[in-house]
Amino acid sequence: MTVARAVPERGRRQRASTKDVAPPDPRRQRLLRDIAMILIAPLLLYLLVCLATYSPDDPGWSTAAGGVTAPLSNAGGPVGAWIADVLLYLTGYVAYLLPLVLGGLGVAVLMLAGVLWWRQRDQMVRAAQPAAAAEPRPAIRWQAPGRNAGKEDLLRALAELTDAYEAGLVDEAFYVEQRDELKARLIPLMRDDG
Repeated sequence: MTVARAVPERGRRQRASTKDVAPPDPRRQRLLRDIAMILIAPLLLYLLVCLATYSPDDPGWSTAAGGVTAPLSNAGGPVGAWIADVLLYLTGYVAYLLPLVLGGLGVAVLMLAGVLWWRQRDQMVRAAQPAAAAEPRPAIRWQAPGRNAGKEDLLRALAELTDAYEAGLVDEAFYVEQRDELKARLIPLMRDDG
């Protein structure tokens, strides 16, 4: 008697749950951004030099002037002559703007990445700080005035209650309840005077 055993499926990747995924490391992201800038800036500078020193006498994609042994006037060498020739042939004088536009886009992307990095950093700092709501509120020793309190005592108690509420020492539900009770006691006293 032969028993078949389960063979794990191949070719399907198991998806990681959100708990398994570690948050991106800000230092690593900044390092990758800096490496990208270090690599892209010289390439854009090389492209600008190749375009600036272009000569139609150099051998290139659209010209075979002078053959392989002809002296080059392009500072980028034979590769630079070819790149400049292709770009100028396909786009014309707009090719001179290409390194500038690509450089501007690179700077914009790096600035956006920096803004996103700062936002992420701020969120991490806020998450690390204890929440203000978790801090215990100081106990307030506010008491409603006695039943025989006069108009001045009720007004003073109402002002103290409002001050405590505005300072965040009293919950809104407690404030509303006590305020309504004080108003209900104060209204008949105000009518008697008027």
